[in-house]
Amino acid sequence: MVTTTGLISWFKLDCDATDSHSSNNGTWRCNELYTACGQINQAGCFDGCSSITVANESNFDFDRNCKFSVSAWINITPTTNEMIVGKRNAVTGKPGWSFHVNSNGKIRLEIGYNCTDERSVSSCASICCSVWTHIVGTYSGNANQNGMKVYLDGALDTAGTNGMITGPMLNNHQVSIGGRADGLLTLYTGLIDEAAIWKKELTSCDVSDLYACGAGLSYCCVTVPTPPVLPPELGRVYSRGDTAKVFSRSDTARIYNRGDTAQKI
Repeated sequence: MVTTTGLISWFKLDCDATDSHSSNNGTWRCNELYTACGQINQAGCFDGCSSITVANESNFDFDRNCKFSVSAWINITPTTNEMIVGKRNAVTGKPGWSFHVNSNGKIRLEIGYNCTDERSVSSCASICCSVWTHIVGTYSGNANQNGMKVYLDGALDTAGTNGMITGPMLNNHQVSIGGRADGLLTLYTGLIDEAAIWKKELTSCDVSDLYACGAGLSYCCVTVPTPPVLPPELGRVYSRGDTAKVFSRSDTARIYNRGDTAQKI
């Protein structure tokens, strides 16, 4: 089970844009639409006009030396170049980070400062339309393209080659789901479910666990409680050599209930 360690926000998109992990709640722009046919319960339905902007933008400021990951279940229609989740007000040429689906159906993670100082990595495979696919993008915070990875359905699909990033990635834009925060261009068409943003680089095991939970995804830890230590008197098994107390006729008989503690005399 994937733990909540490093998780910033989790958007179930079950009939609202509430952050189920923290207080970075989302607000719909234009049409607020959902479908009952999500990967897990309901899902957000994006019509090419709508998007969600997320509160508290500074919580998602990842500079080139900061680890982060983005994950979601998506179900696409035929696409152009569309943003799934990002903190950037342009496809390219502006500081920030973004997670896209390209017009060829490939998933791309992109980080950068400007047109000459940005790096991206795209999946080798193209995902299919009208099919739920689990996507994860991770970044190691090493200021290099080789620290970027894209996973499809729980498996590493591609990793970046060498290429440094030198400029800052910070900006004052809100995180957006299904399009840019300014509501212009790159608007997504299709379904998004269980979107999450992490301030750590998910490992391959994390990603595999996250995907394996896809029929009932939970970002929560399951903690097995430690059995209590019982006092030595409780539940004592008496042996043949133990002393038995003989009660006389004048002794008051006591009726013991099932929950009473056995005592050695």
